[in-house]
Order: sequence, then structure tokens, then C-alpha cells
Amino acid sequence: MAIEKTMLNYDESLQQNIAGNTHKVLYLNPETLEVMSIDYVSPPFVLGVDSLKTANITATGINVPYIIVDKDYNSGITNDLLVDFQREIAYKVLEENYKQAQLNLMAESDDYEEYLMKDTMLKKKYFAVKKEIALSIAPLLLDLSLV
Repeated sequence: MAIEKTMLNYDESLQQNIAGNTHKVLYLNPETLEVMSIDYVSPPFVLGVDSLKTANITATGINVPYIIVDKDYNSGITNDLLVDFQREIAYKVLEENYKQAQLNLMAESDDYEEYLMKDTMLKKKYFAVKKEIALSIAPLLLDLSLV
């Protein structure tokens, strides 16, 4: 697991770290869903397909499934729980991509009619991808780019 992390106000003392944060990030073995590593974190959370930013940590290059749970959560991670969390990430990434694509449409369109035509196509693509996310058992493997 080669995750690059930048820690802000991160105390290496486990007890202090647990006490000061409200959640934990569980990095999982992709095959068994067993926890390989834990980081204690606090909101706000900015979730990405291969990145995560919280109040006290920025992690990039995440190449294993991860999930954020309450720091007191001690039950196992099921595949359904992980897929639901990955859907949440996919929806957030899709929303950001949609906003950016809308901004690009304004810049790329010569007139209002062209913009409306392109915007309609973008909305159709957006809703098609959103439906795919809802039905997928691997939502982070979908193309979320909208291009």
C-alpha cells in the first residue's frame, strides 16, 4: 500500500489521536475487506476515487478500498457497506465533474442555442452515469468524467 499522506496537527500518540478525532479511515484489503491500516480523522471530508482530504490529513494515491466510519465503529466491513460508501464517493466526483463541464460549456459555446443543445446532451450523460452508479456494484470503476 503506497499511500502518500500529509498530516496536519497529527499527533503520533494513538490515545491523543483517537481522543481528538471523530472518525476513522479504514484502508481495506481488496480481496478480504480486512482492515490493513487506520487513520483517525475529523470532518470536513473531501472524498476522491484515489484521494482523501480531511481536517487533519491529505492522502493521495490510495490504491485500496477505503471507508470512513465513526471512531467507535468496531463491526466488520461488509461488501454492501463498502459499495454504499463508494457510491457516495462516485456521486460527489460526478457532481464536481458536472459543475466543471457546465462551466466549460459556457466557454465553448458561440451562442445560447449551441449552449442549450450541449447542455441538454450533458444532462442526459449526467443522468445516465448517475443511474449507472446507483446500479453498479463497483461504482468507482465507472467513467465519471462526462466527456
